[in-house]
Amino acid sequence: MSWPFPTPPLELLSADGRFAPLTDGAGGRRPRVLLARELCSFEWFEPAGGRAATDQAARLYARASAPFLNPGTLVRRAGGGYAIWWWDRERTDPWLAARYGADAPPVAPETLAQPAATDWRVVRLASGFELQYWRHSTLVASSWRRTAPDAVAWTAFARQQRAPQVAPPAEPPAPQALPVVQDADFAERGWRDVSPAQTAQLALGAGAALLAVVSLFWVGQALRLGQ
Repeated sequence: MSWPFPTPPLELLSADGRFAPLTDGAGGRRPRVLLARELCSFEWFEPAGGRAATDQAARLYARASAPFLNPGTLVRRAGGGYAIWWWDRERTDPWLAARYGADAPPVAPETLAQPAATDWRVVRLASGFELQYWRHSTLVASSWRRTAPDAVAWTAFARQQRAPQVAPPAEPPAPQALPVVQDADFAERGWRDVSPAQTAQLALGAGAALLAVVSLFWVGQALRLGQ
């Protein structure tokens, strides 16, 4: 999905708080900000159950498993699972506020503005290297390193992926410097930060659904005994 309005410019926020322009925008729009990969954590989550149940499970998991006390969160449904990204707002929010004031622009990990792949690759970033595994054009594994991976580091990354559909190469792929997808829809299809209140509501909803199922079971048992 392309950006439906004149394309805003993209800026990259580095791990030392600097903003670097990546693309020129159109129409004088405020930029969108990509967070350097080392500022972010990634996890692939595959819950079991129906669509509504898996959505709730992904939300709850994203909140409960955040590696930061005050996380920014982006969850995207794709390829039968959920890509979950976190970043530390205690670190990024002061930089965004200093540059943009109270009205901060949309932010997302820089990986979401990369072209999709089909299997294994290593991406050369401005400040390091990202090891990736893609399944059906969906990113399911990502790891950042300051230096290019050697054979040992690559093997360790590949072994973490359970039953990959494409076997990893024995040696790390040559790092690629990728173009930025300027009109990438990197934030609009995800769930933003899930608050504790929302988490409680989701938990109550799941509990109510379970209680209803149990009640129906015992009603059925009573009817059978009556017959």
